[in-house]
Amino acid sequence: MITRRKVPIYVCSASRELSRVLPLVERLESTGLVEITHRWFDAVQAHGVGNDDQLPAWKQREHATSDLKGVTDASIVWCLLPNCQSLGAPFELGYALAMVGSSNIESPQHIVVTGPATRGFIFASLVWRHESDDAGFSYVIDTAREIQDGMSGPVGSVP
Repeated sequence: MITRRKVPIYVCSASRELSRVLPLVERLESTGLVEITHRWFDAVQAHGVGNDDQLPAWKQREHATSDLKGVTDASIVWCLLPNCQSLGAPFELGYALAMVGSSNIESPQHIVVTGPATRGFIFASLVWRHESDDAGFSYVIDTAREIQDGMSGPVGSVP
């Protein structure tokens, strides 16, 4: 039996939307196709939501550096565009776009943005986007399979 390398993926969203993030991460991991590059949501679960302003600067830098390393190490970045105010997820999306071609992210089509706010978010037009997280999940899995098979081109087309 051939064991295939898991495709590294970073999932970003707002810490206030863990009820949306965690089930999708669990579904991703259950496929056996992907490996999460950084589990920022574990720290949020352990220390609470929305408390970044209460952290000392060194701890903020530690979190930010870990998050950006998660993006850099990923072959796929999935941004669950928050339905609430979030500064982190849009920044991480921009960082992923800037990393295309100079990191593991080979194509803007390996960056996925989902959620109801995608239609009004102009930067989502640069990547694969859909209002449905379920559609995004399917696209991520198809893209992971394609990457696993050694293909670097996009799967499907931008809706």
